[in-house]
Amino acid sequence: MSSEDGSGIIGEDDANGGKREKVGFAYLVLAPFLVGTGVEASSYLNHFPVFLSQGLRYGVGAVILLFISRRRLGKLSLLGLRDWLLVGLLSLTGLYGFSVAMVEAVRSSSPTAVGIVIGCAPILIALISEAFNRRLPSKNVLFGAIVVTASTAVVQGFGQFHFQGLLWSLLALVCDSLYSVLSAPLVVKVGPSPLAFITNIIAALTLILTQLLFYPIALISWTLQDVLAISYLGVFVSAVAFIYWYKGITKVPVHVAGLFVGFIPIGSFLSQAIMGVRTVSQAEVLGTVGVIIGIALGVLPKPDHPRSARCS
Repeated sequence: MSSEDGSGIIGEDDANGGKREKVGFAYLVLAPFLVGTGVEASSYLNHFPVFLSQGLRYGVGAVILLFISRRRLGKLSLLGLRDWLLVGLLSLTGLYGFSVAMVEAVRSSSPTAVGIVIGCAPILIALISEAFNRRLPSKNVLFGAIVVTASTAVVQGFGQFHFQGLLWSLLALVCDSLYSVLSAPLVVKVGPSPLAFITNIIAALTLILTQLLFYPIALISWTLQDVLAISYLGVFVSAVAFIYWYKGITKVPVHVAGLFVGFIPIGSFLSQAIMGVRTVSQAEVLGTVGVIIGIALGVLPKPDHPRSARCS
């Protein structure tokens, strides 16, 4: 009987593991999709001081996350000195560094061209995360990452590059990849919402200080459009998307989770289409299908995968 030979228990573990993985996939789809919708919101802040707008956005996110995580913030006491160094590095690369690099990149290159470089994140995330484990990514994950990267280029189209813009784009790519890799060991210790809160508050303070110290500004004339855009970015991108992403990487390995970054441009063009800003092109539909295929190639177990053998 299965209860005697242990096969029933193994089957139950497989079912629970499969359910956990599917929940993780759902979080990993929603998080980058929400980040993509923030592209349209960001376009309404072109006239706004860059560091201030980004700082306020993370500040709004921090306020929301403080309310969400107020009963869990005690877990931050579990972090040691090395962990706090990682928190600082995560905040200054994945949030502060990425925001600054993206803004500087689009000043000298087209957003489309910058997006193509950032679209390489699945490949870099897979390589960096597995390098920490002193091994190479599996062939199916690496191939899936290449397909996702190529498909995001199809979604976004091709744009013009300038050398300075390329350098800033590469920096943004590295910062984006480090965001996922550095957060993985931290989120296991403190949980998604406390980690999202502390990184948001660090990014908010450093960005606003940068604006005040190095790019002083006069009084700003606020509009309702500014308030709505910053509020949307703060709530849905800096707070909700961060929590979803952190929840996802607690259930799915980081090198696999990186594949889902391909949903960022999809969220961008679909949100613009819903708002009536643009229509969906055939290339975008084709690229979306390619992203889904690439993710499927990366997440589906190989024929000799242990899980498949146990379930057979």
